[in-house]
Order: sequence, then structure tokens, then C-alpha cells
Amino acid sequence: MPDFETNKKKILMPVHDGTVTKNLLRTAFLKHLVDEGFFVVIIPPVGKEESYREEFSKSDKVVVTNSLQETDNFSENFFSGIFKHSIPTNFMKIRQVDWYWNEEKYLKYFFVSILRTLGHSKYWRRFLLKFNSLEPIPKEVKKLFKEVKPDLIFTPTMLTRLEVTLMRLGRKAGVPVIGMVKSFDNLTSKSFLRVHPDLLIVPNNTSISEATKIYEYPTEKIRVTGICQYDAYANKEAVLEPREKFFTKLGLDPNRKTILYAPAGDWMNPTDHETLRIILDWIDDGTLPNTQVLLRLHPAYESKTESLNGHPNLVVERPGSHYGHLKTYEFDNADVTHLASSLKHADLVINTASTLMVEASIFDTPVISLAFDGLQKLPYWKSVIRYYDREHCVPIVSDSGMKLVKSQDDLKLAILDYLEKPELDKEGRKRIVETVAYRVDGKSCERTAKVLIDSIDIAG
Repeated sequence: MPDFETNKKKILMPVHDGTVTKNLLRTAFLKHLVDEGFFVVIIPPVGKEESYREEFSKSDKVVVTNSLQETDNFSENFFSGIFKHSIPTNFMKIRQVDWYWNEEKYLKYFFVSILRTLGHSKYWRRFLLKFNSLEPIPKEVKKLFKEVKPDLIFTPTMLTRLEVTLMRLGRKAGVPVIGMVKSFDNLTSKSFLRVHPDLLIVPNNTSISEATKIYEYPTEKIRVTGICQYDAYANKEAVLEPREKFFTKLGLDPNRKTILYAPAGDWMNPTDHETLRIILDWIDDGTLPNTQVLLRLHPAYESKTESLNGHPNLVVERPGSHYGHLKTYEFDNADVTHLASSLKHADLVINTASTLMVEASIFDTPVISLAFDGLQKLPYWKSVIRYYDREHCVPIVSDSGMKLVKSQDDLKLAILDYLEKPELDKEGRKRIVETVAYRVDGKSCERTAKVLIDSIDIAG
């Protein structure tokens, strides 16, 4: 560990997974901090120390420490479970039904439902903030904090025990703590604010109302910055591969209509393979003439759609690089370019309640979202349609920028409509981008970095 004593602008930043790396470290965010003379100390994901040092420690103002292993013990699971299940949202109810009721764990469902109900009470939420101080702080975290002596703590998700612990240590030591909402769904699904940071960075205006209403976080301490990873999309010409080159690389025909089919994973939509089979049959029988499908598997989740590989009108890919298993994936700049090119060059995107609804809209590509269950008829609490009632999906659906299809017939008509008239719902797609992404102007990284830079300057 280097000597940190001489530098008075040290930012300690734990990195939980490859998503944070893609969204922040591989964007202009890190460069903005370094260019302003700040010293960034990164705590990497477990097992990725050397690869992160090779990639990010080329600057003498970036240090990658050893990883801190997150232990899976009763204390950690108990505390995190209490907080998570106390999020008083419909999103959390859907999760609880999935995890417990649908798995016939009725007693556990009863218990977590009580926690969710209690979460509506401000007195329960305030009690939990005090309750959080009882969780033990691991010795190795205390040791690292003492060695680095950070001038600012930046927690880019506020989800992990490590991040929560560092926030507690920072508040106790009088070090500014900046928390960030990782994704536009997190405040209603994952990120109970166990520690209130000095400033909270959020992606959009909807997150302001969620932070204030659910967690009583002061509005004046919230900073809206947009979504850093979407900065690359602001200059579309720079981020895109030429159409001919992109199609040739994948073995696709640039003269055919192309559907980008993006399954969410079997955990979310177990009938995705049935729906894709239906679409391929329509191509085979001429219902969808001169059409092909690019199947973009989720980088972190298994999908039975992969079993259709080998169909003559289907190309299958799984994006990202993986370290042992799917959930350890990393996206580099080439992966970002590939995703952007996939979204732009496709004639339409089909998904189930994913962020691709937003990203496709940025490229003005028509979006179809599945709200039926393949060849099956499932009850609401087991049907994919329930996922569109999660708080972060409701405004996207209401912006009327995509087609929410509830049957095979709806799907067929939506595909034919969009392939013939891609300009349909153009204004709605603009509304989706404004609602979720705030601004796609190439300056979200700059705005995010400025929150940290100003916080240190003020504290100093």
C-alpha cells in the first residue's frame, strides 16, 4: 500500500461488480477526477485485483487495493435482509412473492410482508437507521480506512455491506460521504438507505421523489446527474460500427429486416424460448418475410432461448467477458460499441421489462415488450405482466413509446407495424429517454464527478 499521507484529495471508492466498472471507471468519470488532481483509491471486486491494476493504475493518481471479501454469515444476512424487505414498494412485494410465496415458503412470506408493511411507517424507517449502527464492522475494513485516510468516501451503489460500512466509518470520522443510486430502479428494489450520505447522486427526477418519499432524504442534498454510461451514446457516430461491417462480423444479412431479441433470463421470463420459437416460425412461413433475428443473451443469466441456436434465421451471442461464471461479467469499450451498434442497426428490439426499453429509445429504435407467457396462460403472480407494475416501469409504459404486447396476435401486429412504419411512437420514445435518462448530452460523467470535486473542495 502506498503512502497516502501527502495527498489531501483522496477518494476511496469500493467497486462491487463489473457493472459499476462499465458505468463509471470505463467512462470519462474517472478521467475527470484524475485531471482535477484527485487521488482515487479503488477497492476492486474479489479475484479481479491484478486485471484492475493493469487497466486502471496506469495513472499515478489511481491505486487499486486488495479486495475485501464479503463474508456470508448470519449477521450480514440478517441485517441486509431486514433492510431490504422493509422497502415499502410494489416492486418489493413482487420480489417477495417470487422468492417465497411462489416457492411455497409461506411462513417466510408472511414475515417479510410484515417488514414491507412496517416500511410504510416513518418511525420504523427511522428505527432501522439506528438499528444499522449495531452491525459489527469487519476489522479489515477498519484497517483499510485507517491506512488510506480518505478525504471522501464515494459509494457507487450503496448496496453492499462494504459500502454501508465505509459510509458509517466516514460519517463517524467526519469524512464527506457521497452515495449514488446505481440504477433507476434501485431505490424501490434494493437500495434501502441504511446510511444517509452527505449528498445523494440520482439518475433522474423520479428518483428525487422516491428518495424523499420513501427514505425522508432531504431534497436539497440530492444531485441529478443523468446516467454516466449513456454519455457514449451522445455522439452516436463515434460509438457506432458501420452497418455493413457490423452485420458481416455477426454473419447477418444487412439487406434483411433484423429483430434484436433480448431475453431477460429464465428467472424472469421462463417462456422466452416459446415466444422466440413463435417468431422464428413466422419467419419460416413467410408471415415475417425477409427477416432475421439477433439473439442477445443476458450477460449474467441463463436462457432456454439458447437452445434454438442453429436455426437458419437466428444468430446467437452472449456479450461481455466472464471470469469463471456468468455473474462475473465485464464490459469494455468494445462491448459498449457493440451494444450501441446492435440497438441502432436493428429494426426493432423485443425484451421483457429491461433497461433496453430505454437504451433502444435513445437510438430511436422501436421497442416491443412482452407481457404474455409464450404458449402458456399463467396467473398474474407468475406471469411476466407483473413486472410492468414495478414502480420504475410504470412511467416507461405510460410514456407510450413502446408496444406492450399481451398475446401472440398483439406481438404479430406490433412487429408488422414497426417493420413497416418505424416512425411510430417516435415522440413516446423521446419521453422515455427524458423520464429515465434525464439528459443524454455526453456530460453525465462530468456532472457526477463535479459533485465529488465540489464536496472535497467545500470540506477542505
